[in-house]
This record gives sequence, C-alpha cells and structure tokens, in this order.
Amino acid sequence: MSFLAQKPANDPTAWQVTPLTNFRVYSVEQLIYEDVDVYAECGLVLTDVAQRELVVAAGVSPGSVTVASPTSGDLFDPEPAIDKLRRRSL
Repeated sequence: MSFLAQKPANDPTAWQVTPLTNFRVYSVEQLIYEDVDVYAECGLVLTDVAQRELVVAAGVSPGSVTVASPTSGDLFDPEPAIDKLRRRSL
C-alpha cells in the first residue's frame, strides 16, 4: 500500500509516493458527526495490528476526501474537525 503525500510548499502541485509497508487491516471504525439536527457518516478509520491508523474522511471542499496515515505528516484536514467526530466499530 502506498500513500500520496504532498511535497513541500515550494511546489504544492507535485506529489510523491511514500510507502506504507506491512499495513494489514485489523479493525475498521466509522467516523460519525452528530448533533441535534445532523447525523453524518464522514469517514473510516482502518487500524492495523501495530495500532497504526489510516483515516479517510470528508474534506473541506465538496466531494473531497482527506487522508491521514503514519507517513502523511500534517496534511490531514477533515470537515468537520476530527475532534468533533465519534468512532463506531464496524
């Protein structure tokens, strides 16, 4: 499995492949946003046996996704914010 990570700010349109090796899914959780008026399933969290997480969530732009992995750095930008989401095991 590989993860695409954006290169440094001096070339924001270039992408590089950063390997994510030996990632075997052990558990899957759903990311959910819920308040009085809204219930939305916003993404998935895949966890391997070493407790590393691959998170795929709704992005800021309509129809976009944002991905966090052990190799992705700080590029993760979900909407709503990750601290507003709860997890439910699948």
